[in-house]
Amino acid sequence: MSGPIAEATYILQIAVVENYLCIAAAALLIYEEVITLGDEVAHIRSPRKLGWLFLLNRLNTFALTASLILAGQTSYDSSR
Repeated sequence: MSGPIAEATYILQIAVVENYLCIAAAALLIYEEVITLGDEVAHIRSPRKLGWLFLLNRLNTFALTASLILAGQTSYDSSR
C-alpha cells in the first residue's frame, strides 16, 4: 500500500508528532521560567550589577518559547 493515501497518512503522522513535541518543549520552557522567577528576581535586586544579564537571559528564553509556539509549520521529506 504505497499510494498517495499512504504517503498522506505518513505526512500527517509526522506533523502530529512534531506538533506534540513543540507543545511539550514550550511547556517545559514555560515551567522552567515559572519555577526560577523567584531566583531571578533575587539576582536582579542583588548588589552586584549583573541584573541586566539575567533580564537578557529571560527575554531570550521568552523569544525561544514564542518561536516554538508560533512555528506551526512542519517540514517533511516527500521522497518517502
